[in-house]
Amino acid sequence: MTAQLVADADLQQAARVNDKGNFGVPFREALDDALVTRHEKHGDFINTIFQDEALGAFFRNWMLDQVYGRLRGGSDECPVTRRPEPD
Repeated sequence: MTAQLVADADLQQAARVNDKGNFGVPFREALDDALVTRHEKHGDFINTIFQDEALGAFFRNWMLDQVYGRLRGGSDECPVTRRPEPD
């Protein structure tokens, strides 16, 4: 889904001319559209995103960071890494 959003020409233009706060407006609409198109395959997860306010906000903000960062020239790598639990 991230790759689809990064490839969206309208979002690319919006990222060029907006700070992250203003970019969030068209981004959230595009993200919701992308989620709806995947509902048939990932219905339980997507329903949770739309129904659980805290999880939905976390997911949308995380995706906003990922997509805006990539469109503004950031890394394609996710900054979150798994580390082993301490003994």
